Amino acid sequence: MTISTLAISLLLSSAPQWEPLFNGKNLEGWTIVNGDTSTWTVNNHMIVCSGKPTGVMRTDKVYENFILDFDWRHLETNGNAGLFVWSAPYPAVGIPFTKAIEVLEGLTQGDSSQEMPERKGIFVSETDEVGHLSTALKSYKSHLVEMETIREEQSKRRHDRDEVIIEKMSKLADQLEG
Repeated sequence: MTISTLAISLLLSSAPQWEPLFNGKNLEGWTIVNGDTSTWTVNNHMIVCSGKPTGVMRTDKVYENFILDFDWRHLETNGNAGLFVWSAPYPAVGIPFTKAIEVLEGLTQGDSSQEMPERKGIFVSETDEVGHLSTALKSYKSHLVEMETIREEQSKRRHDRDEVIIEKMSKLADQLEG
């Protein structure tokens, strides 16, 4: 997984101030939680994760109210990536990952059936952090479904076009032979 743009908008003041999480040079401000330093590197102003050995990296600072903006991609086909938010600082003994909300794994596999757990209780709000995350996930999922529908329609149109071309080419070939 590669992360090339990473910033947080702190919502504590009246005018949000963007605070970059990554300086583009090194991993200053980050802690490798349960992996090897070789797992996480900086290359060409990007954080690069080899995935070997598996590990988690987190910011040194704790953020509560934020907007996280980043770009990522798999470097290999069928890669696996995760973005954990509201994470515990360390995993339990024998557990490879921290307790957190993971927002990328299923979606990176094109699984638009991923759902946020239903929240119940007096403190549930669509305007809190988890509510915003849930709304963003629903929006992203709807875009995935829309894109899949568009791809299917384009494929059908290409198939129909190809059938017409094949039919006309066959008629033309018959005319040239006859």
